[in-house]
Amino acid sequence: MIKVLIVDDTQVEREVLSYVINNEINLEVMGAVNNGEEALKYLQTHKPDVITMDMHLPGMDGMETTKEILKLHNIPILIVSGSQSMFNVDRSFQALSVGALAVLEKPAGLNDPNSVEAARTLIETIKIVSKIKVPLKESPTKEPSEVVVHKIPVKIKAVAIGTSFGGPQALRYIFSLLPATFPVPIFVAQHIAPGFITSLIEWLSQSSKLQIKVAEENEIAKPGFIYFAPDLCHIMLHENGRIKILKSEKIEPTPSISHLFNSISKAYGSHSLGVLLTGMGKDGVDELLNLKHQGAITVVQSAEGCLLYGLPKEAILAGAASYVVPLHHIPKTILKLVDHDK
Repeated sequence: MIKVLIVDDTQVEREVLSYVINNEINLEVMGAVNNGEEALKYLQTHKPDVITMDMHLPGMDGMETTKEILKLHNIPILIVSGSQSMFNVDRSFQALSVGALAVLEKPAGLNDPNSVEAARTLIETIKIVSKIKVPLKESPTKEPSEVVVHKIPVKIKAVAIGTSFGGPQALRYIFSLLPATFPVPIFVAQHIAPGFITSLIEWLSQSSKLQIKVAEENEIAKPGFIYFAPDLCHIMLHENGRIKILKSEKIEPTPSISHLFNSISKAYGSHSLGVLLTGMGKDGVDELLNLKHQGAITVVQSAEGCLLYGLPKEAILAGAASYVVPLHHIPKTILKLVDHDK
């Protein structure tokens, strides 16, 4: 049985979360507290498997509470945000820097039709992180070492990165080490709930020299820019580097990694660099393999330091990886692959 502690100062929201969690087999709410101080006191005598953390708390907010808990306890923490205010969402992503594992949308209410997907994602994520016992550090402790890159027969014209769970932390590390003069555009498919993309981009931009933005319809992709899809949309690409935004028509992880990899394959072919990072499921695996078969270069994150190895493992087993690289080597590997003068 996976035992969950809810930290939330609103009774109605605690009841909604309790209902969602307790109605799932093998999950139960072992306790619910109103604020950070109560959470710290509760943890002196109880050991939950997972903590769900609201961002808006009296006294210490969710980020500060997360920071204080992880000084003393080795427990996975999920930020479950019900407020879409820019301040709260921004603080939610800052909580990833101090050790929270993910930022999720809070189910709005038992009768709200939009809560079904949020509840499903919450349950799946609780099950996944319950197996993670060490809080993720913001950046790896190992120093990057030389990466052996074979001679590239073609010039890389675009980079496509796909990731889901654990992606924000990995992307922040990678983008922090890429130079402002990065010679090609980067397109990212990061599975994310609606309402969080703007703050994710702001959080990533705090440590990156590159220009990071939400892609726009018919925009021409530029070198040194990183493009994310708008809420509930997919990024598609034309051969001339023009961006097309495709609305998602069904409940699925958005944006789709498969759509991005398939699109970059058609637009850039063997001149593409496909990168698959931490995550769950198989989204993008077949399309990454197709990229490799076209002569493109593909990089897949290795198990070392990978928050969730399911998605990369599927790609490696499928034979879709030109290079299998730990996170602390990926920035340097990308630079070597796109730097045509060295």
